[in-house]
Amino acid sequence: MKLLTVFCLKDGRETVKQWQEHEVVHICTEEQKRQISLKNSGRKQTEEQRRRHSERMKEYWKGREFPEEQRRRQSEKMKAYWNDREASDTHRQTVRRLMKEMRAGDAGAGKEGDGNA
Repeated sequence: MKLLTVFCLKDGRETVKQWQEHEVVHICTEEQKRQISLKNSGRKQTEEQRRRHSERMKEYWKGREFPEEQRRRQSEKMKAYWNDREASDTHRQTVRRLMKEMRAGDAGAGKEGDGNA
């Protein structure tokens, strides 16, 4: 099956692209699938490998914090920050200035109209 896509550009031109759809069924033969299966069967972990991996992961996660603890700590930090009036006022002023700069940049870019599609 062929798919057509029409791209309408800003300058009025149209570009048509044609795509050939393929089905996954036809990518490899039954023999190729069997060979791939045999090749991958040697990759399965043994029970001993799974056990060792599990132990390593338990060791890895011992020193880590869990998401709920991280969220709680971050929430406490943010509450302390916003309760500090001086810090939050400075933050608001910075955000206000950055937003004004961004809006001015967007308005300037829109007026130029470089003609790119």
